[in-house]
Parts: sequence; structure tokens; C-alpha cells
Amino acid sequence: MKILVVDDSIFMQKTLTRIIENHFSQVTLFTGSNGLQGLKVYESEKPDIIIVDLLMPVMTGLEMIETVRKSDNKVKIIVLTADVQKSVFNEIELLSVEALINKPLNDEKIEKLINIIGGSNDA
Repeated sequence: MKILVVDDSIFMQKTLTRIIENHFSQVTLFTGSNGLQGLKVYESEKPDIIIVDLLMPVMTGLEMIETVRKSDNKVKIIVLTADVQKSVFNEIELLSVEALINKPLNDEKIEKLINIIGGSNDA
């Protein structure tokens, strides 16, 4: 299984990478620091799951998701963000994301993330 983590926080990238590696052995991880980097990695690696923040420089997570969805409705997308505005939530819902998880992470949110990824183990 291939997972792409896109977040402008290197700390969050490393945290998510460590969490995923601790729970799944058959996984290849890729990272990007903004939506444009994430899009380039997505296009070259075709991950099974994308975990993406919304508020990033260069290209936002929302712009990245919109671009991905133009050609791929099957990739699972998990939005992990501190931006919890109602209007943003409504936009995200229209893009068929698997889940929206609010930062900061806690045990319950990590468990939700792991369960969603685990449901993709057959990918």
C-alpha cells in the first residue's frame, strides 16, 4: 500500500509517518510540504491513500484535492487540518473525502486514522 502525507509541518509529516509505520508493515510512504509537491508525488506514485492538510503555501490542500478528483475518484483522501470552518467543511464534503480529522491529534483521532487506513489494506 502506498500512502502520501502532505503537510507543510515537517513535525506533522514525521509524526504521521511514525504512526503509520508502527501500525502497518506493508506500506510505502511519500511526503510533500505543499499541495504542488503533493500533486507531483501523486502523479508519479499513484498512492492508495492521501493524507493532506488544507492550509499550506504554494497550493492549498483543497486545491490539490480538487485537482486530484478531476482524474481520480477512487483514491482515498483523508483531510487532517486545524481549519474547521463550516464553509471549508462543506467544500470538502463535496469532494468525496474519506474523513476530515481535526488537529491536534489525540489517541481517538489517531485510532480513527489507523482504522481508515486499515480498511484499505487490500489495496
